[in-house]
Amino acid sequence: MSLTLLDVVGHASFLLTALSFYVRDMMVLRALAIVAGLVGVGYNYWLPVGPLWLVIFWLSVFVAINAVRIIGIVLDRRAIDFNEEESELHETVFQKFSPVEFMKLMRVGE
Repeated sequence: MSLTLLDVVGHASFLLTALSFYVRDMMVLRALAIVAGLVGVGYNYWLPVGPLWLVIFWLSVFVAINAVRIIGIVLDRRAIDFNEEESELHETVFQKFSPVEFMKLMRVGE
């Protein structure tokens, strides 16, 4: 069995999706999901039988959802400004917490 370029693109889409399930960082996960979705859109558009519009539509919806969530993550991260004490506590004790999670914990503790 020989693989065509289109086959490789299809496999790449699923491989990127699988990789996105493996990573722990939510930003990286969503970025991989976006790339996988865009590659999947390309694959489903250029099929020899013609575009599969239902699949293209839903992949596009998922790409849009992930893009909106990435924007939210970026805005959340930009809004956080630790003072010196909070920064030291985050880096020494709560390093496994994302800055957003740590700030939420700090607010609950106030």
